[in-house]
Amino acid sequence: VCTVLLNVWNGPTFAVVHALVSPRMRATATAIVFLVMNLVGQGFGPPAIGLLSDVIASHLFAAGDFQAMCHAAPSGAHGAAVWHGPAAVACAQASAKGLRYAMLAMSVIFAWSGLHYFLASRHLARRADRR
Repeated sequence: VCTVLLNVWNGPTFAVVHALVSPRMRATATAIVFLVMNLVGQGFGPPAIGLLSDVIASHLFAAGDFQAMCHAAPSGAHGAAVWHGPAAVACAQASAKGLRYAMLAMSVIFAWSGLHYFLASRHLARRADRR
């Protein structure tokens, strides 16, 4: 169900793109839309979630300095991977909660984009009435 709802925007998006350009430009317009969506979504999305996850995890980490204890490790390895015991458990728990809350916070973007789709649909309906 989630995958269907996650991709329900595809049909209306490309229908609008194809309605706004001439038939000879549809492939180019579709390619440009895909390029922009992938550059923005895949280029900014994962780093933004990772950054937000680290910020949230550092606030949730109660055992000291999150960056020093969980990320700084000898020979470039991840800190929690070379530790054992309570420090590793605390790092793993803070990281997991940070990632969970970051992904939840970023899901608000779906509501924001849905609002913009609604506003665009009203504008496009008025434009279609004028034709």
